[in-house]
This record gives sequence, C-alpha cells and structure tokens, in this order.
Amino acid sequence: MNQLITPDANLNSADFNRIGWFWERHWIGIRLANTIISRLPDAEFSESAKKVIEGKAFFYRALCYYRLTNQLVIFQLLSRSCRNPNSIL
Repeated sequence: MNQLITPDANLNSADFNRIGWFWERHWIGIRLANTIISRLPDAEFSESAKKVIEGKAFFYRALCYYRLTNQLVIFQLLSRSCRNPNSIL
C-alpha cells in the first residue's frame, strides 16, 4: 500500500480495500459524539440522565479515536462539534 491514507485518497474501491469506509465511519462517530457532548447542556433531561449520556458519548468518541490510532496511526483531534463541515480539516 503506497498511497496516503487521507479522506480524499481512492481507498474505498472494491478492487483495493475498504480503508476509506473504516476512516469515514470512525470520523462520523467522532462527529456525532462531539455533537451530543456540545448540545447536551441545553437538552431537557434530568441531570443524572445527562451525566450518563455524556459519559457514553465520551466513551464512544474515545473508542473511535482508539481504533483510528491503532489501526491507521493517523488522525486529527476534534474535540468539539463542527458548525461548518468545510472547516473540519
């Protein structure tokens, strides 16, 4: 594999491998966890429910980062939700 592992590389073709799918799924998971974490304070849940949801979102985000770093070894830390999708990278 002599290609860069970046989101715009053609790594999701059926004749090569599915690294693009793996990359995309984990970044979607990180984005969704960040969205939950950033919007949870405004949600109308009890404080105990908010703590449970927040803990699960932090765990899920950490799991996605863990899988990216241990399988692809390349990542960019995103620790908050993104308001403009074009400004992620």
